[in-house]
Amino acid sequence: MKKHGIHIIADLYGCKFTKIEKLNINTIKHTFSKIIKNAGLTELGNYYHYFNKNAFTAVIALSESHLTIHSWPGFVA
Repeated sequence: MKKHGIHIIADLYGCKFTKIEKLNINTIKHTFSKIIKNAGLTELGNYYHYFNKNAFTAVIALSESHLTIHSWPGFVA
């Protein structure tokens, strides 16, 4: 079977989010766009929702696939 790509799912706990707290949504958008471009991927569109100083959701459509990121620092289930 030909491999077309990888799917990575990660649940990270106990992370320090001090760097995210210092970023604004425009910096986050620019950083993800730069990473996507440097990886040779094509960004078709995106949606970002900034909940507070350290929680956001990003959905980025790529011509090759998609990228989603959700952060909920301090969330306790």
